[in-house]
Amino acid sequence: MSYQFMTVGTLNQYLSLYEGRLKEPSCLPLALEDLCSGWSTDTFKQILVKISLNGKIAIPCVFNQYNELAVFSNKANTLQEIFKLFDTRALSRIDSLELISTIAMICSGPLDKKIENCFFAFGLNEDCTITKEEMQLFLDSLFRGTAKIALIKSDTFYPRNPNKRLASHEIARIVNSIFSGQNKLLSADEFCQWLLREQGPLNKFFNLFVRRFQQCQEANRELNIARLRIIPFIKTIIYSDILQKANVQLGFEETKQAAKTKK
Repeated sequence: MSYQFMTVGTLNQYLSLYEGRLKEPSCLPLALEDLCSGWSTDTFKQILVKISLNGKIAIPCVFNQYNELAVFSNKANTLQEIFKLFDTRALSRIDSLELISTIAMICSGPLDKKIENCFFAFGLNEDCTITKEEMQLFLDSLFRGTAKIALIKSDTFYPRNPNKRLASHEIARIVNSIFSGQNKLLSADEFCQWLLREQGPLNKFFNLFVRRFQQCQEANRELNIARLRIIPFIKTIIYSDILQKANVQLGFEETKQAAKTKK
């Protein structure tokens, strides 16, 4: 578990730590693959609605123990691993918005739906709109959360140096650029349109991580499906072998009995 902090000055520098270095074939920890296996953006939206009572209450800032994550899954062992993965400061609590931001990027679906889910979680309104301050918090949470889950080639099961964050002044610069200096509510659709026009480091960030995270989750799902398909085949072979041996043994016993009868 890492306690060292690393503040990265620019988004380009942040990207340089990962570009061409993401772990193959998967850059996600096993627990996240297991948690999000098969999840779509619609699946995750239902979870967010449940946590917030459809936007009526704020999402908790922190989760204090792994069983508070039961709203995400009933896989206790997986939730323990998820909690350990995000508790990089050994404080026995994790930042819920880091977790939500990163899970949103792992789920299968188009980027605009992933962004909508994040904007719903941070703005807590059906319009999926957020303020400048909420946008700053969203990006800060996303950059911190990404560093806690993205595996590079030298990592094993967990990132070796997960406590990276983008400098607050760089995030503020990006947010001011997105909002064009105005104080207004920004919709998920407007942000996605800005991303397409911008074609800069933030666009590159989403293309790099979102694409790879979703690919890893979907590949894990296909692997699990393949395993489920092969299990009946393996069972059939095992049962057939057992039955064959039983028949051979039965035949042997019958032959012995017949021989005794003749005597």
